[in-house]
Amino acid sequence: MEEQFFLKIFSIYRYFLNDEKRPWQLVLDNHATQVFPGEYTGFFALDDKNFYTLTPITELQGKNGAQKILGGSIGYEIFNSNGKSVAAVSLIDNGEVYFHRQDPSERLLLPSLCAALLLQEDISGSGI
Repeated sequence: MEEQFFLKIFSIYRYFLNDEKRPWQLVLDNHATQVFPGEYTGFFALDDKNFYTLTPITELQGKNGAQKILGGSIGYEIFNSNGKSVAAVSLIDNGEVYFHRQDPSERLLLPSLCAALLLQEDISGSGI
């Protein structure tokens, strides 16, 4: 069964303004995210200087503070190449997305990534 999720996003901002023709690429192993959430990191990158990391979220924030879930992950926290948190995606129920203030070049890029994370489906058994 295929557990990896691959995605390519062409950034309109970079494509038209900077003559950038390469897509941003996401590599995410859904199986590792659930089995090894404390050890796994996904990557969303354009090149070795322009990238984001996706770290599985393994805690729920409640009235009494953060509480660790029993197993797996419930979403992703997204960090920029400087290690600063820029967004979070909850995959619980209908899903939710949280953004920190965004740099203008991220205004279309990060929402596209978050939407893809929420919309991914397992198509391994569908014959596609």
